[in-house]
Amino acid sequence: MVAIPLGNDQPGVAARIRYHQLGVSFPSKQLSIERLPQALTDVLNHEIYSNNVQKFAHEIRSEPGLALAANAIEQLMTNQQKSGKYAKAQH
Repeated sequence: MVAIPLGNDQPGVAARIRYHQLGVSFPSKQLSIERLPQALTDVLNHEIYSNNVQKFAHEIRSEPGLALAANAIEQLMTNQQKSGKYAKAQH
């Protein structure tokens, strides 16, 4: 991955990409016609990035993401019902 963060949460995502060695990132101010192809070439030619992406992909596939998300939403709604917040929002 080549991340060029522009705002909001993107700098944090770019930092995580670098930290986990999933790719490289640089500020948009440093983007140039020379820099982008070089960054892409670097990422494509260094095995560390593809190996780490494959590891993360395996971890993501092995997690029951949909079930975890549904359970988190149900728990939130249950907690709001118990506190009366959900019932008030319905009216």
